[in-house]
Amino acid sequence: MVEDTFKLKVVTPDGISLEETAEFVQFNSTSGEVGILESHSELATQVKPGALVVRKSETDQTVYFIASGYAHVRNNEVSILTPYLEKQSDIDKSRAKESQKRAEERLYAPFTEESNINRSRALLAMLRSQERLFVKAQK
Repeated sequence: MVEDTFKLKVVTPDGISLEETAEFVQFNSTSGEVGILESHSELATQVKPGALVVRKSETDQTVYFIASGYAHVRNNEVSILTPYLEKQSDIDKSRAKESQKRAEERLYAPFTEESNINRSRALLAMLRSQERLFVKAQK
């Protein structure tokens, strides 16, 4: 491993989705934005929906969308468990907007005895779609 780098592994239900050597990794956690450099202290945290920024060198940076999950940092290794990982360039903006619209409709629909709307799920779906659109718009 090159000096000032560490190993990053992102695992989804399909297996290892990303395995890289990185200089810097950034993601959102329940306690705020987390930036990881080589020799970072040990950490275990819950990951929130948002961008996963992976910088392999000063000129090589890739941005992904992660929905949620858990991150573990130990001995210059970062492991992230997440339901799915989506590269920024693969995000379908129109699909994300449709998802946001559906979630908002469910969330703001009037409550009736017949409606079987899980407002918590609708809120999470809306937040995921908003974060996905935010990640897509990043430079």
